[in-house]
Amino acid sequence: MALDKAPALEALQLSEPELDDLLREFVELAEVEVDSIRGRLDGKRFDGLDRRAHSIRGMAANLRLDLCRNRASRLEAALTSHDANRAAEAMLFLEQAIDEVRRAAMRG
Repeated sequence: MALDKAPALEALQLSEPELDDLLREFVELAEVEVDSIRGRLDGKRFDGLDRRAHSIRGMAANLRLDLCRNRASRLEAALTSHDANRAAEAMLFLEQAIDEVRRAAMRG
């Protein structure tokens, strides 16, 4: 599935190269947050993890990345309820969506 950049281009009034720069920055920041979540989730330490997922959700929403936003929202809910199994599954789906953004940004 290819990422549709049109909603972000229109809403943010950016050129495609500018949006691609923002998408690459999103990928970098989201990966840092996911790595942090994974590291703490392995130790079953949930405190503050929902805020990290919320941060990813907010960044994705600002860039009109609906798939990432939805998947980060699911991760946030799993972390809020301290459900490690659901969170692990949600993280895999979120990582797939982040990979899609990475590919779209690289294609230009």
